[in-house]
Amino acid sequence: MSGRLCWGVCLLIALSVHAQVTGPAATRPESSGCQPLMPRSNADQEAAITGPGRYCVVQDFRQPQLSGGGHSGPRYGHALIVVDGGDVTIDLQQHTLHTAARSHGVYLAAAANRGQAERSGATFGASNRNVTVRNGVIDLRGTGTGVRLVDVWRSEDLFAAPAVPAYQKTRYVLENLTIRTDNVGIRLEGDGNIVRNCVIESDGDAAVVMAGANSQILNNTIVLGNPLVPTWTKASEGSDVIGLLSKTPAARTQARAAIVLHDGAGSVIQGNRIEVKGKSATRRSIYLGNNSKEVLIEKNTYVDGIDAAVTTAGSSSRARDNRTVPAVGD
Repeated sequence: MSGRLCWGVCLLIALSVHAQVTGPAATRPESSGCQPLMPRSNADQEAAITGPGRYCVVQDFRQPQLSGGGHSGPRYGHALIVVDGGDVTIDLQQHTLHTAARSHGVYLAAAANRGQAERSGATFGASNRNVTVRNGVIDLRGTGTGVRLVDVWRSEDLFAAPAVPAYQKTRYVLENLTIRTDNVGIRLEGDGNIVRNCVIESDGDAAVVMAGANSQILNNTIVLGNPLVPTWTKASEGSDVIGLLSKTPAARTQARAAIVLHDGAGSVIQGNRIEVKGKSATRRSIYLGNNSKEVLIEKNTYVDGIDAAVTTAGSSSRARDNRTVPAVGD
């Protein structure tokens, strides 16, 4: 073989080997060891996680109003991603979960499935601990919650304590997410949960609701909007103009807060930017209820004035090194 021909063949072989070794790992190293997650059909735009492990979303979820979460019409209770148990990490990989219906974004349903899983001898579903969701956008229209990881708290009254005897160490982690919702952005229950480095914009009764001790809310941008017609009033009255006109004034005076903690002893709210649009006596930055003792509130930035945390039912807080900035346009 001539030297020129050998050089050409050897170069092709070398490039081929190099591509096999470095190509996929170099382009998507975050996907290594990750199970791909996508809608199970174009019609419903929903997916279910039925085993522990690391899952990587590989495409956007986009659910129109009359599909999936609504079928022939929006139906409350569906979710774009349902998690049936614990020890799960979901990496959205900068993709978007979007619904125009009333679906939740990410919903932990282990409690509903626990009895069946234990009877069948399955281990997944018997525990709902250690769930992480990161790196992406959750954009919901309607009454769904952005991320809802709870055990037995079924009440929609966010300012009432969950009726649970104790909280297990759940260790839920939400990080590097942008969550925009008409309803509640985040709802977590358990001991030791963390929300960090997220943007949460909510037009509901609260942006972040957490029940359980030792919660950490760190370095987030949290905005509680002020829609003319509150989300649940709009959902319940629909196109009934008389109902909307009669019920909206009272609904607008109900208690709302950017951050709500229940039984949150030892929790930390630190380094956040907190904005409550239309701040008033019933629209506050932080609400601490039901024995949320010694909650540390420090180094936060409040937009348009610092309002002291509302403390009820044996709750207390320590506030230090917080500051205020004017609202944009002031």
